[in-house]
Amino acid sequence: FHPSGLAADINVVMMASEQVAARAAQVGFTGIIVYGPPDRRRHTHVDLRPTEFNGYNGRGLPGRPPWRTQHGRYDCPPSADQERGVQ
Repeated sequence: FHPSGLAADINVVMMASEQVAARAAQVGFTGIIVYGPPDRRRHTHVDLRPTEFNGYNGRGLPGRPPWRTQHGRYDCPPSADQERGVQ
């Protein structure tokens, strides 16, 4: 998604990656991957893929994380990759 201009990696000073992810979910990003320990990057990947994807350190999460369920849109279906845990 980066080469097509539909993705960005965001790092906000004084905000945890999960906080950035919650804001991204609120405004409608469909793909959100949080990076944190043990990964040193500690940024949040956001994109506009056609279906919802939630991840941590590059791997898909088995369910919807709190930052998505509390703040996210419910009108985009999970991707088949999300269900398999693949990015």
